[in-house]
Amino acid sequence: MFSLFFITVPYGRHTQSRNWGPLVDNRVGWIIMELPALLTMPIVFLMGDAEKTTFLWLMFAAWIFHYFNRVVIFPFRTKTTGKKMPLSVALFGVIFNVTNGVFLGYYLVFLSEGQFRDEYFLDPRFFIGLFIFASGIWINWRSDRILFNLRKPGETGYKIPFGGWYRWISCPNYFGEIVEWAGFAPASFIPSIL
Repeated sequence: MFSLFFITVPYGRHTQSRNWGPLVDNRVGWIIMELPALLTMPIVFLMGDAEKTTFLWLMFAAWIFHYFNRVVIFPFRTKTTGKKMPLSVALFGVIFNVTNGVFLGYYLVFLSEGQFRDEYFLDPRFFIGLFIFASGIWINWRSDRILFNLRKPGETGYKIPFGGWYRWISCPNYFGEIVEWAGFAPASFIPSIL
């Protein structure tokens, strides 16, 4: 991970180099990269023996809501026709998303050992976490919308986005995702740990 401070990964506007292997259509690469998260967590979640309480189903739904957007909606809203990405970058994303999906599904239904009772809806961590998660989605989607509308039809070239959270940070769409998962963490915290 620290190597990324010294290496420019050929993704987005940096996709000039073929040193990272064959290139695939940007949308195809994105779907390849993100789809495992939409599949692995539900598989592990549904395999778990823990009673699927309303609370667990809500955490499951939050995950699906996020990744359905990332896999099914987002790639077809982007204006990246003709752009490519290295297949190797997509495959690194697959490794991360499989690991992430398996670990989170395992955490919710195996490690929690049935501790997520519906009474947990009254816990302040749940409300605070859910608010932070929803705020992250709002930041992410609003920032994505600014990016989608950056160029007029037929216009090409690199443009710098402005407005919204772009006034304060350079990649608020990614920041929004960080905020989402920073909210998911306390919302899904195993009650007996504290």
